[in-house]
Amino acid sequence: MKMIAISREYGSYGTSVAKAVSEKLGIEYYDKDIIRQAVMDSGMEYDYLSSHGEGISFSESLIRKITPISYDLKDDIYNIQKDVILRIAAKGPCIIIGRCADVILREAGFDSLNVFLHSSKQFRAERVKEILGETDPEVVKKKMKKIDHERRAFYEYFSGHKWGDYNNYDLILDVESLGMDFCVDIICEAANR
Repeated sequence: MKMIAISREYGSYGTSVAKAVSEKLGIEYYDKDIIRQAVMDSGMEYDYLSSHGEGISFSESLIRKITPISYDLKDDIYNIQKDVILRIAAKGPCIIIGRCADVILREAGFDSLNVFLHSSKQFRAERVKEILGETDPEVVKKKMKKIDHERRAFYEYFSGHKWGDYNNYDLILDVESLGMDFCVDIICEAANR
């Protein structure tokens, strides 16, 4: 069975899909677990690593484009998470959510199924309302835009690939139009090929 790396737009049910695939295939999935392990390995504060582990802010993204930063704490965080991802992958088939896992696994020679989950903004907004416990549409819209931008900037900076580009993934699934259960079935079938 292949390793599974899931990238996703914020609110596209990435964790829910990963949990369901995990249960169906009988393999572990890792998301925030990677952060916890990285914290234990690095001695960094959990809150800092948690809030900086998968995103680059808009202002930082602009600075990185204008003036390449030779090395900073983001690079340390990325390298720590990369080491954790590779240690997890060495144990056998599993699902890893985000954090450039698709590129990390591919470059390390692991046979991986790379998946990107997306859906319409309206569909995702309903999910984000649930996640945040928020009803104000403007707050939800801003949060979606912020998280997606940070994920895109992080992925593109550290992987050198375009986030969400079909050339980087084996499967790109629209959770809204296909439904979560069918997405789970597709991923499971593909992982076993």
